[in-house]
Amino acid sequence: MSAPTEIVPGLADATGPARTRASVPVQVARILAVVVALVLVAAVVNAVRMDRDDVALSARNPSPDGAQAAAEILRDQGVDVQRVDDLDRLLSLADNGSTVLVTAARLLDPAAAEQIAATGADLVLVSPTDPVLDAIGAPVEAVGGGSSDPVQADCADDDALAATRIGEFRGALEPVGAGPGVETCFPGSTGGFAYATWQDDDAARRVLSDGSLLSNDRLDEDGHAALVLRALGHHETVQWFAPTAPVAAIDPDGGSSSADALSPAWWQMVGWAAALAVLVLALALGRNLGPVLREPMPVVVRSAETVRGRGALYRRGGSSAHAGAGLRAGCAARIGRRLGLPPSAHPSELVEQAARASGRSESWVRDVLYGAPPTTGRELTALATDLDTLESEVHRP
Repeated sequence: MSAPTEIVPGLADATGPARTRASVPVQVARILAVVVALVLVAAVVNAVRMDRDDVALSARNPSPDGAQAAAEILRDQGVDVQRVDDLDRLLSLADNGSTVLVTAARLLDPAAAEQIAATGADLVLVSPTDPVLDAIGAPVEAVGGGSSDPVQADCADDDALAATRIGEFRGALEPVGAGPGVETCFPGSTGGFAYATWQDDDAARRVLSDGSLLSNDRLDEDGHAALVLRALGHHETVQWFAPTAPVAAIDPDGGSSSADALSPAWWQMVGWAAALAVLVLALALGRNLGPVLREPMPVVVRSAETVRGRGALYRRGGSSAHAGAGLRAGCAARIGRRLGLPPSAHPSELVEQAARASGRSESWVRDVLYGAPPTTGRELTALATDLDTLESEVHRP
C-alpha cells in the first residue's frame, strides 16, 4: 500500500492560480486570432460571392436557369442594370425614365403590382397571373397553351419583328375586351400568344408568358436575345427585380419595410461576420456554464390554423379580395418550392404539377389557386380551407 501523498500547505494556492492567470492572455490571443480569421474569411467569401446567387432569372445567376447573360449584354450596350431585392427599394428607384423587369410576376400581390405600375416606368412582367394583370389594367389574360415548335412573330411590334421568331414556350396570353393598341405576338400552336405589349399613358407594358426565353440556357436560341434585349433596352436604366417569395404592397405610412434598402450587401456580410465572432467568443468564454438543456415545446400549431387565422383578420378588415390574393400567392409559393419549381414557373405548370402531386383535378387546383377573388367573409373562409387542403395533399415528387 503506497504512502498517502503529502500536500504542502500553500503550494496549490501558489501555483494553480498563477498558472491560470498566465494562461488567460494566451486564451484571449487565440480567441482574437479566430475572430480576425473569421472576419477575413467572410470578407473573401463576400468578395467572391456577393455578385452571384442561385435565384431563377436573376441578373446575378450564371447557371442555366439564371439570366446573368442578358444583364451583362445590356451593360455592354450602356444600360445601367440595377439589381433590386425588395419592393421598397424598387419603388424608390423606378421612374418614367427607366424599365422595371419583374422576373416572377406571379409572386406579386395585386396591390404591389399597382404600386409598381404607378411609378410611370416601363414595365416588363414575366409569367404574371390574372389578378396581377387585372391590377395594372392589362388588356390580356393568362391562359393555357403554348407551342412545342418555333413560331413567327406575326404582329406589328418592332421588338417582336426584330426577333423574327422564338422557340417553344409554355403558357400563353389572350387579348380581352375591345381595348385598342394591344399587340399580341408569337401565336402558340395550342392557343394564345407568348408576348403582348401595349401603352398605358406614356408607359409601355410588355408581358412574356414564359420566362425561360430570357434564361442563360435559351437566350441564344432563335430570336430570344433580340426580343429580350430590345424589350429591356428602351431606357438607359433597368430595375431588375427577381423575387423569391410573395411580395406584399408597401404601406405608404409605414416607411421602409426592409433593412436591405438601407445598407449595402458588403455591410450586411460584415455584420454577420461580427455576429459570428461574438458567438465564438461567447462559446469560448462561457464553456464552463454547462450544456444547453432542451425542452419540448408544449404546443404545435397546424398550418391550417395559421391560414384561417390570417383569413379571419383580413375578413374583419373588410378586404376579402386582397386577403384572398395574399393567401393564394403564399400557398402557390410554398407548393412551388415543395415541388421544386422555380419562382418564374408559369401558373399552368404549377397547376399541372400540383394536381399530379395531390391527386386532384387540374380544374379544381386552378380554381383554388387562380380563381375568382372572394367577395365575402364566407367565401374567404372557404378559400382558406381549400388552400390548406391542397397544400396538405401536395407531396414532394
